[in-house]
Amino acid sequence: MIALPTQTDRQPGLAAGPFVFDSATAPARPASGPVRDSYPVPAGAAAAQTKSKDKPGKLKWKEEREWASMEANILSAENEVSKLEAAFAEPDFYAKPRAEIFELETQLKTARDKVAHLYARWQELELLQSVPSP
Repeated sequence: MIALPTQTDRQPGLAAGPFVFDSATAPARPASGPVRDSYPVPAGAAAAQTKSKDKPGKLKWKEEREWASMEANILSAENEVSKLEAAFAEPDFYAKPRAEIFELETQLKTARDKVAHLYARWQELELLQSVPSP
């Protein structure tokens, strides 16, 4: 049988009952970093993780179609940028009305952004293919 503390056994600063904690009289705990799992990883699980890292990931059906047509999409977007830049290089370009020039500048910026986005997406799809499956 376990003996519970009584009123006479109580220390000063503690309330009655066995489950009260007084932080002023408690021993100091060492400050430590973030809590980590103390459970070791089984050897089989570690081997399974390294096996899956050897195989490249598989793209989804929609991503495969996007990746297959990416070069053609980039080429057409770069051709659009080239056409707009050629229009800016024409000798009489700046004789056009100001509103038309602003519109063409906006189209050029949009076309350049589209090319940059397509290259970024292409790189993302390439990385998805090289990343191992979970």
